[in-house]
Amino acid sequence: MDLVHDFLDQVIGEETPINAYSTPEYIKDIGTPERYVEVSEDWECGRVTLSHLSNKRGAAFLDRDGTINRHMGFITDPSQIELLPTAAEAIRRLNRQKILVVVVTNQAVIARGMCDESHLNAINGRLEMLLGERGAYIDALFYCPHHPDGGYPGERRALKVSCAAQTWNRHGRTRCTRNAHKPIVCPQCSVTQR
Repeated sequence: MDLVHDFLDQVIGEETPINAYSTPEYIKDIGTPERYVEVSEDWECGRVTLSHLSNKRGAAFLDRDGTINRHMGFITDPSQIELLPTAAEAIRRLNRQKILVVVVTNQAVIARGMCDESHLNAINGRLEMLLGERGAYIDALFYCPHHPDGGYPGERRALKVSCAAQTWNRHGRTRCTRNAHKPIVCPQCSVTQR
């Protein structure tokens, strides 16, 4: 029996809700002999235990534009994403060190009406694909869709705010908080996790 094809496809086809949550913990499908061997090796070297939430891990918080991908102004299309030459290798090194890689980025293109969330998800998806092709991955990606200024054709007025996600308190932490069952939430607005 294949979980995806024999079970989930039928459940989704019946429009039965499926609940899920994002976790940095170790979760792998071991439905093939090759994957079973891979998971066994991960167990032996301690990778499974290391990813348990009771074990604290370091994290690197990276901006997207100009840090991972070439800064090209306002990116509104996936084809505009071009990795910087050393970005994938740097992230791969962080991955090997078991350091969580978190991308935090302001994306005012949404408030300005230059693209919507579905386009931004496609842009970020391309970024993750390009990294994956080079053996690197990010653990989480958070973006703020707001912009404090107005006057742009097609702007989304509801997103024209000075968001607390763009403000750092004296301890260097954002004022946004994360609820285990919801995306990151800012007191003035909601900051979105992919």
